[in-house]
Amino acid sequence: MTKHNILRITLVVSVLAFNPAVAQVLRANGLAQTSQQRSSLIKALAQQLENKGLEKEAAQKIVTSFMDTHHGNLDVMALNVLQSCPQISKAQMVAYLSDEALHRRNVALHDYAQLNHLFSKVTGSMPEDAQRNKLMQIAKINQGLMNA
Repeated sequence: MTKHNILRITLVVSVLAFNPAVAQVLRANGLAQTSQQRSSLIKALAQQLENKGLEKEAAQKIVTSFMDTHHGNLDVMALNVLQSCPQISKAQMVAYLSDEALHRRNVALHDYAQLNHLFSKVTGSMPEDAQRNKLMQIAKINQGLMNA
């Protein structure tokens, strides 16, 4: 064997050996970030409900129940919408979600029709073609999260 082959074999073996360890570290960091996003969204929704006049405990109970019905994906889906649709601000998203939580409505941010409704309600206008295409892409991405 030549020096180059030995170097290649060593490189391949080291990549294969350390790849699971790197994946575990990245997965742990991703889970921590997701947990932090969920906690942040819960706090923001509860605060919004408190601002509407609910007691702190009642607001917390409503928001926790609302988040539990969405299997932990709502925060990631909402973040996808915010990142992909600059017409919707974080405050508008929190106001929309808190209203839906208060009235105990189901929110399906993986559904194109629901995203159109969200956009129309928050911005006060119907989405244009480019925006509708973007909402379709967001719906597909969020649908993938539901299937994962």
